[in-house]
Amino acid sequence: MARAQQRGVSGVTIGLIVFAALFLTSTVFLVILYTDQEKLRQEADSLRDRKERAVSAAEENSLALLRSAKTDGPTMVGLMEEARSTTARLAAGAPEDDPAAIQTKITAFMKRLQADQVVADPAQFADLSLLASLERMYELYRTESRLRAEAEKRAADLSARVDSAIAENTSHKTGFDDQVKALEAKLADCQSSRDSLDSAHRAKIADFEQSLTKLRADMNAAVADERQQKSGWQQRYAELISRYTELQTRLGSLQVSPGENVTARQPDGRVLKAVVGDDAVYVNLGAKDALVLGMEFAVYSASGGIPADGRAKARIRVEAIHESSAECRVMQVARNETINEGDLIANPIFDRNRPLSFVVVGDFDIDRNGETDGGGEFPVEALVKDWGGTVTTELTALTDFVIVGLAPRVPPATGSADAADRAKAAQLRRDRYDKMIESANTLSVPVLTQDVFLHFLGYAGRSGGPQLAAQ
Repeated sequence: MARAQQRGVSGVTIGLIVFAALFLTSTVFLVILYTDQEKLRQEADSLRDRKERAVSAAEENSLALLRSAKTDGPTMVGLMEEARSTTARLAAGAPEDDPAAIQTKITAFMKRLQADQVVADPAQFADLSLLASLERMYELYRTESRLRAEAEKRAADLSARVDSAIAENTSHKTGFDDQVKALEAKLADCQSSRDSLDSAHRAKIADFEQSLTKLRADMNAAVADERQQKSGWQQRYAELISRYTELQTRLGSLQVSPGENVTARQPDGRVLKAVVGDDAVYVNLGAKDALVLGMEFAVYSASGGIPADGRAKARIRVEAIHESSAECRVMQVARNETINEGDLIANPIFDRNRPLSFVVVGDFDIDRNGETDGGGEFPVEALVKDWGGTVTTELTALTDFVIVGLAPRVPPATGSADAADRAKAAQLRRDRYDKMIESANTLSVPVLTQDVFLHFLGYAGRSGGPQLAAQ
């Protein structure tokens, strides 16, 4: 019984020992299992974070579709690489290109597109996708294709018209060739006729030369007679000229010789109103008297009259013209002189009844600088015309005045041909100058020298004459 009890204790003990061993083993296993599970959880969290950083939720759905479609195919990286390669091939034609290389090629193409200037607006392709760019290019191509078709149609029409014109020109050429052949035949006939006519013409020329020789002999005889008659006529003409000169001299001596410059010393009008110190006066000449704006008059004392040398006490210029009067501006007044009502005014160029006739000869020194002014007689002639007078080149008994300047100087005719021509022209002017003075004395036409002419215009000093060259 003691043995039995000893055996029972041993079984329990063993059971306990076994239980304790199993408990310890399970406890250790649980500890180990819990430790490994925590590591796996941490690794799972780390993988989840890495996945979220790599793939979004929307992208995960796309990857799930790829996984389900190709469960036994390549990996997702392989699929992504395949998609990139396909996109690179479609975008740039090179599967190995990455996005940076594709962008570089697109940028280079845009630069080329702008440089070639084939497309009207290259900037319209700058931000388009590949499909949108193809669609835009297709639209451009379709437009160009339509225009090309229209151009080809027009070219075909023009080609047809050209063919028609060529056919028509060919027809015309054939007709023209026929006409040329006909004309060539006529030309041959004309040449034959010309040869025959030439022979007859030569015969007539020979007869004509014989007649001409006889006529020349008769004409020489007639010329000799004419020359003899001309010699007699020239002698008679010289006699007539001598007689005319004698009669002209006698006529001049028979004319009544007036006082010195008596015609020029006739007043043309009077001062109606004048105020001492005022630069405006009024005269009794107006539009009815054919007065001209800008005309100048010399002013003379009513008691003293107009002297022979024409020296005046003042000079006035017409500024405004009324019907029977005119307003004049005082241009110059001699020292210790005043313009008074009733003073006489005169201008040798002006006449209220008719235009006076003038002959102008010689050179003039209007500005009194010791040198003759350019233009010869032209400046004085222009002044006479501007103030209502007429200028003639021929002196007659009807001429009112001869305005005489300085005698033209004749330079020596030495040196070049131009110098000889200038000397010849100056000599002709000098001859005319001398002839005019002589004729004026013969016909008793009043002669006004340069100084007297200026005095009658109111320029009494030695300088400050009118700017005749500007008239």
